[in-house]
Amino acid sequence: MSIVVAIVALCVVIILHEAGHYFAAIWTGMKVDRFSVFGIGPAIVKLGTWRGTEFVIGAIPFGAYVLIRGMEPEPEDDTPVVDADDLDDDAWAKARAASRAEAASVNFRDKPLWARAAVLAGGPLANYLVAMILFLAVYMLSGVRGTVDRIEITQVNEGKPAATAGLEVGDRLTKSATRPSTRPRAPKLRSISSWPTRGSRSTSRSSATGRR
Repeated sequence: MSIVVAIVALCVVIILHEAGHYFAAIWTGMKVDRFSVFGIGPAIVKLGTWRGTEFVIGAIPFGAYVLIRGMEPEPEDDTPVVDADDLDDDAWAKARAASRAEAASVNFRDKPLWARAAVLAGGPLANYLVAMILFLAVYMLSGVRGTVDRIEITQVNEGKPAATAGLEVGDRLTKSATRPSTRPRAPKLRSISSWPTRGSRSTSRSSATGRR
Protein backbone atom coordinates (compact mmCIF):
# COMPACT_ATOMS: atom_id res chain seq x y z
CA MET A 1 0.00 0.00 0.00
CA SER A 2 2.81 2.39 0.86
CA ILE A 3 4.35 1.81 -2.60
CA VAL A 4 1.06 2.75 -4.28
CA VAL A 5 0.79 5.90 -2.18
CA ALA A 6 4.38 6.83 -3.06
CA ILE A 7 3.72 6.34 -6.80
CA VAL A 8 0.54 8.45 -6.64
CA ALA A 9 2.36 11.18 -4.72
CA LEU A 10 5.19 11.18 -7.28
CA CYS A 11 2.66 11.48 -10.11
CA VAL A 12 1.07 14.48 -8.42
CA VAL A 13 4.48 16.11 -8.00
CA ILE A 14 5.28 15.57 -11.70
CA ILE A 15 1.89 16.90 -12.83
CA LEU A 16 2.35 20.07 -10.76
CA HIS A 17 5.90 20.38 -12.09
CA GLU A 18 4.74 20.22 -15.71
CA ALA A 19 1.90 22.62 -14.96
CA GLY A 20 4.51 25.11 -13.78
CA HIS A 21 6.33 24.81 -17.12
CA TYR A 22 3.03 25.22 -18.97
CA PHE A 23 1.89 28.38 -17.21
CA ALA A 24 5.36 29.93 -17.48
CA ALA A 25 5.39 29.23 -21.23
CA ILE A 26 1.96 30.78 -21.68
CA TRP A 27 2.99 33.81 -19.60
CA THR A 28 6.07 34.43 -21.76
CA GLY A 29 4.13 34.12 -25.01
CA MET A 30 5.31 30.69 -26.12
CA LYS A 31 3.18 28.14 -27.91
CA VAL A 32 2.43 24.91 -26.04
CA ASP A 33 1.21 22.34 -28.53
CA ARG A 34 0.25 19.63 -26.04
CA PHE A 35 -0.15 19.18 -22.30
CA SER A 36 -0.62 15.61 -21.13
CA VAL A 37 -2.19 16.20 -17.73
CA PHE A 38 -1.73 12.53 -16.81
CA GLY A 39 0.37 9.87 -18.43
CA ILE A 40 3.20 9.78 -20.94
CA GLY A 41 3.49 8.33 -24.42
CA PRO A 42 0.88 8.57 -27.20
CA ALA A 43 -2.38 10.33 -26.38
CA ILE A 44 -5.31 8.00 -25.84
CA VAL A 45 -7.89 10.52 -24.60
CA LYS A 46 -8.28 14.09 -25.83
CA LEU A 47 -9.77 16.35 -23.17
CA GLY A 48 -10.05 19.48 -25.29
CA THR A 49 -8.15 22.49 -26.56
CA TRP A 50 -7.53 25.84 -24.86
CA ARG A 51 -5.43 28.69 -26.22
CA GLY A 52 -4.06 26.42 -28.89
CA THR A 53 -2.95 23.75 -26.43
CA GLU A 54 -4.28 20.21 -26.74
CA PHE A 55 -4.98 18.62 -23.35
CA VAL A 56 -4.71 14.85 -23.37
CA ILE A 57 -4.21 11.74 -21.26
CA GLY A 58 -1.22 9.58 -22.15
CA ALA A 59 -1.11 5.85 -22.76
CA ILE A 60 1.29 5.10 -19.89
CA PRO A 61 -0.40 6.08 -16.59
CA PHE A 62 2.53 7.81 -14.94
CA GLY A 63 3.59 11.45 -14.73
CA ALA A 64 2.80 14.13 -17.30
CA TYR A 65 4.53 16.22 -19.96
CA VAL A 66 4.26 19.41 -22.00
CA LEU A 67 5.35 19.99 -25.60
CA ILE A 68 6.58 23.56 -26.02
CA ARG A 69 7.17 24.59 -29.59
CA GLY A 70 10.80 25.32 -30.35
CA MET A 71 12.35 23.14 -27.63
CA GLU A 72 13.25 20.45 -30.14
CA PRO A 73 16.76 20.61 -31.66
CA GLU A 74 17.09 23.43 -34.17
CA PRO A 75 17.58 22.23 -37.76
CA GLU A 76 20.88 22.97 -39.42
CA ASP A 77 20.92 26.30 -41.21
CA ASP A 78 22.15 25.94 -44.80
CA THR A 79 21.60 29.62 -45.63
CA PRO A 80 24.70 31.03 -47.31
CA VAL A 81 26.56 33.80 -45.53
CA VAL A 82 26.19 37.16 -47.28
CA ASP A 83 28.52 40.10 -46.77
CA ALA A 84 26.80 43.20 -45.43
CA ASP A 85 28.28 45.33 -48.23
CA ASP A 86 26.44 43.21 -50.79
CA LEU A 87 23.01 44.00 -49.31
CA ASP A 88 20.88 46.72 -50.82
CA ASP A 89 18.18 48.71 -49.04
CA ASP A 90 15.49 46.17 -49.89
CA ALA A 91 17.56 43.33 -48.45
CA TRP A 92 18.18 45.29 -45.27
CA ALA A 93 14.44 45.90 -44.92
CA LYS A 94 13.76 42.20 -45.31
CA ALA A 95 16.41 41.39 -42.71
CA ARG A 96 14.88 43.83 -40.23
CA ALA A 97 11.41 42.36 -40.89
CA ALA A 98 12.78 38.86 -40.28
CA SER A 99 14.37 40.04 -37.04
CA ARG A 100 11.06 41.50 -35.86
CA ALA A 101 9.26 38.29 -36.81
CA GLU A 102 11.79 36.28 -34.83
CA ALA A 103 11.28 38.52 -31.78
CA ALA A 104 7.53 37.95 -32.04
CA SER A 105 7.95 34.20 -32.52
CA VAL A 106 6.19 31.74 -30.24
CA ASN A 107 9.13 29.35 -30.37
CA PHE A 108 11.11 28.63 -27.22
CA ARG A 109 14.46 29.03 -28.99
CA ASP A 110 13.56 32.50 -30.33
CA LYS A 111 12.61 33.97 -26.96
CA PRO A 112 15.05 36.06 -24.89
CA LEU A 113 17.15 34.45 -22.20
CA TRP A 114 14.96 35.62 -19.31
CA ALA A 115 11.85 34.03 -20.89
CA ARG A 116 13.59 30.71 -21.47
CA ALA A 117 14.95 30.76 -17.92
CA ALA A 118 11.47 31.50 -16.56
CA VAL A 119 10.02 28.49 -18.38
CA LEU A 120 12.76 26.17 -17.15
CA ALA A 121 12.34 27.44 -13.58
CA GLY A 122 8.55 27.26 -13.70
CA GLY A 123 8.41 23.56 -12.85
CA PRO A 124 10.56 23.60 -9.70
CA LEU A 125 8.95 26.87 -8.60
CA ALA A 126 5.49 25.29 -8.83
CA ASN A 127 6.62 22.40 -6.63
CA TYR A 128 8.06 24.79 -4.04
CA LEU A 129 4.92 26.95 -3.97
CA VAL A 130 2.59 23.96 -3.57
CA ALA A 131 4.80 22.56 -0.79
CA MET A 132 4.72 25.89 1.03
CA ILE A 133 0.92 26.12 0.71
CA LEU A 134 0.43 22.56 1.97
CA PHE A 135 2.82 23.13 4.86
CA LEU A 136 0.97 26.32 5.82
CA ALA A 137 -2.42 24.59 5.58
CA VAL A 138 -1.30 21.70 7.77
CA TYR A 139 0.23 24.10 10.26
CA MET A 140 -2.99 26.15 10.45
CA LEU A 141 -5.35 23.17 10.66
CA SER A 142 -3.37 20.84 12.93
CA GLY A 143 -3.22 20.89 16.70
CA VAL A 144 -5.73 20.28 19.47
CA ARG A 145 -9.22 21.50 18.69
CA GLY A 146 -11.37 23.11 21.35
CA THR A 147 -10.43 24.15 24.86
CA VAL A 148 -7.48 22.46 26.54
CA ASP A 149 -8.03 22.23 30.31
CA ARG A 150 -4.65 20.66 31.06
CA ILE A 151 -1.46 19.42 29.44
CA GLU A 152 0.10 16.27 30.87
CA ILE A 153 3.77 15.37 30.55
CA THR A 154 4.24 11.85 29.20
CA GLN A 155 8.01 11.84 28.68
CA VAL A 156 11.03 13.59 30.18
CA ASN A 157 14.48 13.08 28.65
CA GLU A 158 17.40 13.04 31.03
CA GLY A 159 19.79 15.95 30.73
CA LYS A 160 17.22 18.14 28.93
CA PRO A 161 15.86 21.46 30.30
CA ALA A 162 12.62 19.83 31.44
CA ALA A 163 14.49 17.26 33.53
CA THR A 164 16.78 19.97 34.90
CA ALA A 165 13.74 21.96 35.96
CA GLY A 166 12.48 18.94 37.91
CA LEU A 167 9.57 17.93 35.71
CA GLU A 168 8.44 14.31 35.91
CA VAL A 169 6.16 12.06 33.93
CA GLY A 170 2.57 12.58 35.05
CA ASP A 171 2.94 16.29 35.87
CA ARG A 172 0.16 18.40 34.48
CA LEU A 173 0.66 21.95 33.27
CA THR A 174 -2.14 24.16 34.53
CA LYS A 175 -0.75 27.67 34.07
CA SER A 176 1.49 29.53 31.66
CA ALA A 177 2.86 32.62 33.43
CA THR A 178 -0.36 34.07 34.92
CA ARG A 179 -2.75 32.52 32.39
CA PRO A 180 -4.47 29.13 32.56
CA SER A 181 -3.25 26.65 29.94
CA THR A 182 -6.48 26.70 27.89
CA ARG A 183 -4.84 27.27 24.51
CA PRO A 184 -2.63 24.83 22.58
CA ARG A 185 -0.31 27.66 21.50
CA ALA A 186 0.36 29.19 24.93
CA PRO A 187 3.34 31.48 25.57
CA LYS A 188 6.54 30.25 27.21
CA LEU A 189 5.76 28.25 30.34
CA ARG A 190 7.08 29.76 33.58
CA SER A 191 5.03 28.37 36.47
CA ILE A 192 3.84 24.78 36.61
CA SER A 193 1.50 23.19 39.12
CA SER A 194 1.55 19.44 39.63
CA TRP A 195 -1.74 17.74 40.32
CA PRO A 196 -1.70 15.04 43.05
CA THR A 197 -1.96 12.16 40.57
CA ARG A 198 0.74 10.01 42.17
CA GLY A 199 -0.04 9.50 45.84
CA SER A 200 0.06 12.69 47.88
CA ARG A 201 2.68 14.45 45.72
CA SER A 202 1.66 17.99 44.92
CA THR A 203 4.32 20.60 44.21
CA SER A 204 4.85 23.82 42.33
CA ARG A 205 7.86 24.36 40.09
CA SER A 206 9.37 27.09 37.99
CA SER A 207 10.55 25.88 34.57
CA ALA A 208 12.59 29.04 34.15
CA THR A 209 14.75 28.55 37.25
CA GLY A 210 14.36 24.85 38.05
CA ARG A 211 13.37 25.59 41.69
CA ARG A 212 10.71 23.52 43.48
